Amino acid sequence: GDDISVLRSTNGGVAWSAATVPAHLGALVDVAWTGSRWIAVGGDGVSGAISTSTDGVNWAQLGSSYFGTELNAVASDGAGKVLV
Repeated sequence: GDDISVLRSTNGGVAWSAATVPAHLGALVDVAWTGSRWIAVGGDGVSGAISTSTDGVNWAQLGSSYFGTELNAVASDGAGKVLV
């Protein structure tokens, strides 16, 4: 599949730049900040995947984990607890 473009801002939304999330997510459906890293979830309609980034620019798949269902949302308390 094609890589996914995301937009990021480092100045409160005044200016934006593009970053790329690897295509293993299929469709990117949600992103959350954990307090130490970004978590992106998505899927291809059959399976889901998780990518992580500490800077919003460089993304990597979380291990080799694919889930038997598409992942539709991610939430974090900002202190390290994450629900997908």
